[in-house]
Amino acid sequence: MADAEAKFRVTFKTTGTYKANFIVKVVETNEVLAEAEKSIVVKEPSKYNVRLNDVDENVSLGVPADFDFKAEAGEKVTVYVTSVGANYVVTGLNVTCGENSKVEDVTAITTGLPTGVTAGYTFTMPAADVSVSADYANKYNSVNIAEAVKDYVKVTTTADEDGKFVYNKSVTLKVTAPNGFELKTLTVDGQAVEVNAQNEYTFTITEDVAVTAEFQVATLPVVGIDEGAFAGC
Repeated sequence: MADAEAKFRVTFKTTGTYKANFIVKVVETNEVLAEAEKSIVVKEPSKYNVRLNDVDENVSLGVPADFDFKAEAGEKVTVYVTSVGANYVVTGLNVTCGENSKVEDVTAITTGLPTGVTAGYTFTMPAADVSVSADYANKYNSVNIAEAVKDYVKVTTTADEDGKFVYNKSVTLKVTAPNGFELKTLTVDGQAVEVNAQNEYTFTITEDVAVTAEFQVATLPVVGIDEGAFAGC
């Protein structure tokens, strides 16, 4: 008689110990070839710990209210960035398990974030405890000068990275009017600003800003005339 193999799946709705009778018969003759009784122990699926590590006071993490910081292998886990310092931006989520083995399938949540949440990510739980932290970097902002006045309005402060300035940095604009003209208005983000005697304006950058300027024909100085210089003899 040739060897035979059979596979089947049994689903149990509750935990516990079950007994199963296995009988092998010949279909045509109903002859019993083998019979056995087995005990099957059904346990709760293993759950693994999710530990959130706030890197420092600049970033805080959280989870949905109904999550108890434990998950089965293969389960989708959601982690939120609940706060981030004003001068930083979150760049990703770092999930590690075991000997710093990195979980690669981290996905950013792009829509439907709860109120007050800065960012959100999901990952698939491995069969091990995990440690979760947020990656973040300095926030940089741009000074965007209108093309028409780029030759006359310059940023004199040295940029920090790729022409951008780190959050909360003091930035100075210098205006040099074209020949025959003078500055009428310097506008930063739609608001007219006051320049000093050197046509400079300094501000603290906290977001990307748009800069433009308006010039007018220069007013010639009035020179006093000594009428006596033209008197007759």
